[in-house]
Amino acid sequence: MKILFISPTPTHPQNAGNRARIFKMVELFKEQGHDVSFVYSNQEHSDIEGMRNYWGDSLYVVDYSAPLRQKKIKWLDGLLNKLNKDRSYYSSIDDFYNQNLDGFLHELTLKNIFDIVIVEYVFLSKAFLNFPVSTLKVLDTHDVMTNRHRLFLDNGKNPSWYSTSAAQEQKGLNRADHIISIQDNEKNHFSKLTSKPITTIGHLVDIYPMDLASSPPRKKILFLGSNNPSNVFGLQRFIAETFPSLRVLIPDLELVIVGSVCSRVLDQEGIVKMGEMTNLESIYDLSDIVINSLTIGTGLKIKSIEALGFSKALVSTSVGADGLEDGIGSAFLVANNTEEFCNALNLIIFDAKTYLNLCGNAAKFSEIWNKGVKNELCNLLISNK
Repeated sequence: MKILFISPTPTHPQNAGNRARIFKMVELFKEQGHDVSFVYSNQEHSDIEGMRNYWGDSLYVVDYSAPLRQKKIKWLDGLLNKLNKDRSYYSSIDDFYNQNLDGFLHELTLKNIFDIVIVEYVFLSKAFLNFPVSTLKVLDTHDVMTNRHRLFLDNGKNPSWYSTSAAQEQKGLNRADHIISIQDNEKNHFSKLTSKPITTIGHLVDIYPMDLASSPPRKKILFLGSNNPSNVFGLQRFIAETFPSLRVLIPDLELVIVGSVCSRVLDQEGIVKMGEMTNLESIYDLSDIVINSLTIGTGLKIKSIEALGFSKALVSTSVGADGLEDGIGSAFLVANNTEEFCNALNLIIFDAKTYLNLCGNAAKFSEIWNKGVKNELCNLLISNK
């Protein structure tokens, strides 16, 4: 089949969860023999040269041009915001759309007939309008965008990025023929907004069996993440509230941090900042234990399932475990406060049976997980031929 991806997120470098997810999906379709092309709406920092080396003539880069915003009547806008406190945080569904896409996609569809077009994120859904009825239009949502700002306000933080109303998200969803949710909780949300078919498809991960030579685990915990607000808030809170207690319990414990989130962490004893690294194997070689300290966020926390694929002992908050609930207690541990993190780390580091069981079960969980993701992706294509 001839498949076209349209994305505001690049495939290279894969230094964030959403990038890794898109790349893995592309790789699977290529392995299955499909003809895959990629339209990159140039809206983020990216490795264009790396993308060109990977994609060749199948890559199309469309420079970003923001749409014109409708002029607002100040007094009326202020009154409406007072009547609806959420309204001032809302973006319209097409506010992040690249207006250069329409002309480009029109020309592209004159020369190519695509069986399937997959658009990443609901705020790029306007791109679907450029394709004929015969093309299957699939929306990969990544996140719930309705009232996303409330997640930050409820935690005393300024909202960031994109949030919209249910009506606007519904408009974007209804432009698709089929919708991909990243976890079942989000599928339930979308099903209330649209009658379009929805399939839950997680993130494919590489699986690395446990290295038995790593037992007992090193007294290091790893956090990997970009400097998006959810990562920054969760990690800073962990360092301020929990890490000092962990250092009392385990005096030589180190927190190893990888990714652009390092720029938002102050230097202090016990913290090792590695900066950005591109090779996942090298990153996960740094520690036998991984933490996910997120307390804000929607979607599947790709860093969590990724750690399980590397057979690491994972300790995550409940937010970081969204979509992975079947693995709680067997494949990984959940901790939501300092006491729970201390108990979990104490078990992993000083109880060999717990540590070995977690690592072994992490790999088994990931194998079952991957099989389910592949089946859903294949069924999506087969059922819509």
